[in-house]
Amino acid sequence: MIKKLHFWIKFICLLIILPIVCFIASPLKLIIVLVFLLILFRLNNINFNSFDNYGSFRPIPLVIFIMLSSIFFITGPLDNRIILGSILSLRFIILIGLGILFAIVTSPIEIPTALMQAKIPHRYGIVMMVAYRMMPIMQQKMEMIKIAQQARGANTNLSLKHISLFYKSILALIVPLIYAILELSVNMSTTLLIRGYNPNGRITIPPKTFDKKNWLLLSICILLLIWTI
Repeated sequence: MIKKLHFWIKFICLLIILPIVCFIASPLKLIIVLVFLLILFRLNNINFNSFDNYGSFRPIPLVIFIMLSSIFFITGPLDNRIILGSILSLRFIILIGLGILFAIVTSPIEIPTALMQAKIPHRYGIVMMVAYRMMPIMQQKMEMIKIAQQARGANTNLSLKHISLFYKSILALIVPLIYAILELSVNMSTTLLIRGYNPNGRITIPPKTFDKKNWLLLSICILLLIWTI
């Protein structure tokens, strides 16, 4: 459903309107926003295992961290701090879920197309598309580098007893990662130039298409925002 919608509709609804609703909504209305988010996931046949491909999102550690922070840093009765921590955890989970949903339903090629429709030069859209596409690739390279360094005896687990060794291990991960990023960027830029891409050339701008589904999602999000306010 959402995958076929226009880029700007997805951007406005998932990254602007719904996050604002999430920040200002009361606890009861926040639950309704969560239900709406789960419905969007269901309509697009997205399961929670897909989160591993978009940032390795783990909700339980996030909830534990926010709950502990609320207990120790918020003043007031303990039960009140637990309730505030639970509400804050729910807000962050919804925000991260919206970002992951946008990443899943958005194709990289939509970025330069949408920017060209907004009268922005296509070279900026190509840069954003390449950066967007490189995120999962760099995550895979990071995992490969980490496994390779662990095979050589590097310890990447944080330990207060061996804090100096931990920093050396992190450095052993950062240096090959930077090299991999530079190598990948050079290869991708060379590929674009070989295929005849001209950053300063002219490209035909595709027409804007907003069907009923686009207006339906936008209307629902605006109504949620008005109802929350």
